[in-house]
Amino acid sequence: MMEEIEDPAVRRTFRRHLHAIIRRHAVVNRFQEIFNFPLLNGQVSLEILMQMVEDIFNLQLHPFHLNFAFGFVLDSVDRHSDDGDSRDDDEDDGGIQPRYFHPYRNTHVLNNGIRIFSYRDVQRLRSMLEKMSLIENLEGERPDTKWFMNLLTNVRFVVTKLNPSVPLGCSRVNLPFFLKRKRSLLDFPSSNSLCFFNCLAYHKGSRRNQVQRDGLKLFSTWAGDRWDVDDFPGVSCSDFDDLERLFQVNITVFSLQPDDRAHTIHASCSEYESTLYLNLWENHLSLVTKPDAFTSRYVCECCGRSFRFNSSCIRHCKQQICLEQESGNTTVSSDIRGDPTVPRKYVGGYLKEEPGLFQRLKEAGISTSDKESHKWFACFDIECLLKDVPDQIPEAKSQRISEHECVSIAVCSNVPNFLRPVCFVGPEPRDLVRQMLDYLGKVQEEASRLMREQLSATFSALAEKMEELRDQGDPDGMLKTYEVLLDHLTSYCQICPVLGYNSSRYDVIVIQEFLLPELNLDSDPKAYVSKKNSSYMCIRNSFFIFLDLLLFLSPGTSLSAFIKAYRGNDEDLAKSFFPYEIMKKYEDLETLGFPSYESFFSKLKNQNTLESSRIEYEKLLESGYTKEMAMKKMEVTTEPPTGEQEYHLLHQVWI
Repeated sequence: MMEEIEDPAVRRTFRRHLHAIIRRHAVVNRFQEIFNFPLLNGQVSLEILMQMVEDIFNLQLHPFHLNFAFGFVLDSVDRHSDDGDSRDDDEDDGGIQPRYFHPYRNTHVLNNGIRIFSYRDVQRLRSMLEKMSLIENLEGERPDTKWFMNLLTNVRFVVTKLNPSVPLGCSRVNLPFFLKRKRSLLDFPSSNSLCFFNCLAYHKGSRRNQVQRDGLKLFSTWAGDRWDVDDFPGVSCSDFDDLERLFQVNITVFSLQPDDRAHTIHASCSEYESTLYLNLWENHLSLVTKPDAFTSRYVCECCGRSFRFNSSCIRHCKQQICLEQESGNTTVSSDIRGDPTVPRKYVGGYLKEEPGLFQRLKEAGISTSDKESHKWFACFDIECLLKDVPDQIPEAKSQRISEHECVSIAVCSNVPNFLRPVCFVGPEPRDLVRQMLDYLGKVQEEASRLMREQLSATFSALAEKMEELRDQGDPDGMLKTYEVLLDHLTSYCQICPVLGYNSSRYDVIVIQEFLLPELNLDSDPKAYVSKKNSSYMCIRNSFFIFLDLLLFLSPGTSLSAFIKAYRGNDEDLAKSFFPYEIMKKYEDLETLGFPSYESFFSKLKNQNTLESSRIEYEKLLESGYTKEMAMKKMEVTTEPPTGEQEYHLLHQVWI
């Protein structure tokens, strides 16, 4: 296979990891095995994969849990030239090299694996794999789009045995350090395999120096003449039911891993007053005295779901929420990650979608208009002065060079009679906010009137229904429901959305000192504020709801990209330039004359803003891009103008 790899860099990467690629079989412990199959010619098909699964199935004597992952080599787009040939960069020169990705757990193909009890489950696995594209899943396992899959090298199967008769008990096991430091874990070393009975004895009240003696008595009570102490290999999971009935105790077994995740090996279905918590390491059992302090992550062994408390995890395992079952025509869960063809049944109200206002109206028998959406809204934007910050501390790690103070607020809407943009300018931010809200109040009144006209039929139907119920004496108690619907519909028509662009992180932050008190959020019963860190995601009272349009767009969408997506290359709507650095006080707005070229320099970007596009364009050319590729990346049709050309264009617009 190595001789067939033409790319020298890929061949070097393959040779460096050859020991991991060709390794065949490994036994992790008594419960787990690993089967590794190298892929000839770097190709894989469903038939080849299923033949590997059948070979593994024929080697197993008991039911098992199966999952698998692929090993592959990723190559970088930057390593290839424009004509498709790869550059053989020497590794010592620091060039970009292909990378080998090991087939570990975080790249498993099946989200939760699959339990195989018979050959029928093997056929079920085939059906599952036929519904998914293996290659598409593998292409998604890359750091970013600059990397692509060059070669498939091997496939690694993880087999976890589900044999309930495996004995749990070992006389000599050295616990690792991460278990020894657990204060809620007690271990009782002994010369026999009675570790379970030693833990049970301590749980029942024995002193630590007497657990071996009392554990031997408990063992004799259970085993009788069936086992001798020296020949006893240990208890098995199939013995837990008998042990629970005999000693009147619930038995729960965890297995804590080095990543501090406790996997639930066995969860008792009994309901005795006392519960014995054990931890399994290799095949040795230790006593867990305080399960909630033992770890903060309990994991279901079947589905991999994590829980904060052990009681939640045990309840989850008892109810078998994650096990594959048939309930009518609905499958409880799916083993395929992201398979849209398999429906899910969520137990306990998970992902329950609450019905909206108009859906509730329809369910109540109220006909609604086809034009239900609230199409009237307003937009706002602020501009600030950059005031110098006095009294800087030279020794400070970070320096505040200026602070933003609102000097103007622009408002526009799509409400009839308020289509013309309005701008409020003044030295006092508080007065500007009040003027903005006064104007928005007039916009809100008109928008509310239009919405009530739009939904007049719905209001009439509600009023008639309520009057009918009052005349009948409200026999079914539904009048209150219709009153709530009427209140919600009135609020829906009364509120006016006010949109900003990046306002949650900038505009609202700058004027929050004046905006929030003016909205009377403390006394308004319908007030609502949603924050994420320092950003205001939503601010609402009875009349307005302030939202950030950027939160409803794809991450990283700029204002220019948003305008271009809806209006194309409309130069009248293009974002322009403004000399913020020279605006230090309100009186500077009255300065006559056009600003100089140097006035557009930004200390934050450490460059002249008129030159930003040209600098970005030249950097792309220096990195190897052609002119056409650079313009395509910048989403422009012509070469960006220089700073002097931008200044000349601005001068023509404003003078």
